Amino acid sequence: MEKNNSRRKFGSFVRLVGRENRNDIVVFDKDSLALYTGRGPYAYNFSKDELRKHMERLIDTFNEHLERVWAGEITKDNLEERIERDDRKIKWDITLKYKLLRLRGKQVYKEENVYPAFYRPFFKPKMTPSKNSY
Repeated sequence: MEKNNSRRKFGSFVRLVGRENRNDIVVFDKDSLALYTGRGPYAYNFSKDELRKHMERLIDTFNEHLERVWAGEITKDNLEERIERDDRKIKWDITLKYKLLRLRGKQVYKEENVYPAFYRPFFKPKMTPSKNSY
């Protein structure tokens, strides 16, 4: 009985976001994905040095693949079979695969692209928000 009572009480709390209708009261009027990188474990870190290491490893892996694309070893037809699958080195998504096949210049880590950020509630790590942050 106590468990069901708690659920009823929870349902009566003011929502943080997500109005079901325009008369609902919410704490935050807007919600979003905010800055989406698709590579959170690489793009966010409490330590600038660790962030740099993760990003440089990811960028180095991406650039190695770029060279293989330019050499004709990786193509649109064989991409899935030829790309690195170790998530510690790089995490592929459709956008990154698209860029791999189309970019004409190697990528570089830029310290000036590191900013303070809120990754999850109450955490304040450093991050690289550049749309070219691979």
